[in-house]
Amino acid sequence: MIGLSLVARLLSCALVAGIALSLPHVADAKTYTVWSCRGPAGEPLSAAAWTTRTVNAAAGDVAFADTCAEGGSLRVSLAPGRGFDAAVVGMAAFSAPPGTRIVDYRLWRSLAVAPPQFLRAFDYGAAIAESNGGASVPRGCSTMSSTCRSAGDPGDPLAPVNEFTHDGLPLDALGLQVSCERSWCQAPSGTPARAELYRARVVVDDSLPPAVAQLFGSVLEGPVPAGPATLTVAASDAGAGVASVSLSIDGGATRTAAAAHPACREPYVVAAPCPGTVTESFSIDGAALTPGRHSVSGTVSDAAGNVTGWGPVDFEVRRPDAPVTPAPPAPVTSIAPAAHVPTGVVNGGPAARLRLAKRSVVHAPGKPARLTGTLRTPQGEPIANARLQLTSFDLGVEDAERRRLAPVATDARGRFTAIVRRDGAQRVTVAFAADPAAEPTASVSATVRTRLSLIAAPDRGWLLKGRTLTLSGRLRGAGASGRGAIVRVESIVNGRWTPVGVARARADGRYRWRYRFVHLTRDTTFSFRALVEQTPGWPWPSVRSARLRVNVDIT
Repeated sequence: MIGLSLVARLLSCALVAGIALSLPHVADAKTYTVWSCRGPAGEPLSAAAWTTRTVNAAAGDVAFADTCAEGGSLRVSLAPGRGFDAAVVGMAAFSAPPGTRIVDYRLWRSLAVAPPQFLRAFDYGAAIAESNGGASVPRGCSTMSSTCRSAGDPGDPLAPVNEFTHDGLPLDALGLQVSCERSWCQAPSGTPARAELYRARVVVDDSLPPAVAQLFGSVLEGPVPAGPATLTVAASDAGAGVASVSLSIDGGATRTAAAAHPACREPYVVAAPCPGTVTESFSIDGAALTPGRHSVSGTVSDAAGNVTGWGPVDFEVRRPDAPVTPAPPAPVTSIAPAAHVPTGVVNGGPAARLRLAKRSVVHAPGKPARLTGTLRTPQGEPIANARLQLTSFDLGVEDAERRRLAPVATDARGRFTAIVRRDGAQRVTVAFAADPAAEPTASVSATVRTRLSLIAAPDRGWLLKGRTLTLSGRLRGAGASGRGAIVRVESIVNGRWTPVGVARARADGRYRWRYRFVHLTRDTTFSFRALVEQTPGWPWPSVRSARLRVNVDIT
């Protein structure tokens, strides 16, 4: 008797392409839930997440019926009244998108196979098939291989007896299958095999964050006038798909654009509910911004809740100077200390030009950063004793709030120095207002970031096949920007550094990644390294750890 083993091999080929390395579960990875046939409240839903296929079947051997959207079921059955001259399989499969895994599921189903008949050669099966790493295991009823003839109650679709789940996770795919399990099967008196799905709740783990492919638009093409400008964000996601793109100017209010896709709404009903690529355009009103340098940043989120930041991107707002009555410039403009300047008194003149010595300042971890610049009149004369307001917000942090820093004053030459005492990556803005009660008339910004380093170390340098390696380390210098940062683990495969997993940094920059060695036929020395890549949402260049070596013996 060939039985379930042959069908399992056939189903394994049909459900997934076998893989040599299964990625470990990332503890901090995000998940999303896909519902089929009926939703969380029992409402009718599509079964679009399930695709039908057959193996060795002739026309009419397998019947599929999908009435889920009308409150019915997804049914797979072998045609009654006929024999089969091959090991036939019919299935409806839920396959996890590339880069994701099924980490939990609950199905409401019923199964039935024809009873055995005296001196008749047939062996039929109806089952839920679980696929993991290329191997498929059917769990259900078989005429000859088990005493199970039926499971569940087709008359009460959501009855507790119809619920089915299993702890053998994670999985690549699930299958609702019926089969002739021999190389030939004679026809029974009724339906040979039937599998019916009434509701499915599948939880998918998506450890890969979305990516920002390109930023373009008139904001990046030159000074922004007193009018509308545009910035377009092109993003992609290989797993659940891009759900939304957000934008913030100078760390202010966030504007979010949701992906315009009918399936990208909860409850999700397809395995990859949101589009893999999106292009979102935002309008920026230059008339609503003060003249000078500004920055724009934002995030891209996927359907699982993974978030990738982008920016900051600098742009300049410039408008024609208003006509003024010519007046001889004073060599040095000096005013009383800002604390004693009453409302309406000029803080160094009606117009000024702010300049920074550097727009990007890098400092050592735990050490302060110095931001220097000058304040001058439009004619180039220094403005002395003027108070400048400082604000900052963290880069690469979702919904970062703007902080007010201690103000600084210019010296007799119009020079100023600001001390920034915080690790991480920040956008620091220096602003000047001619009237302390009015909005700033000039501003300039700089990126201040700590020098970054990435440390990685294995918990052991030698272990046996079947044991688990723990790789841990720290992203040092990232500050608040490091929380949730994606640390990619790579290994040398076929002579090239190849990604084998990801981990997420905690608030203190520490991360941990585990892998269990199972697919080995000889003693092997593995090389690993950790990598945090530069992306439009990451304010540092790419940083790598030192190369690590781990010896794994098979005995």
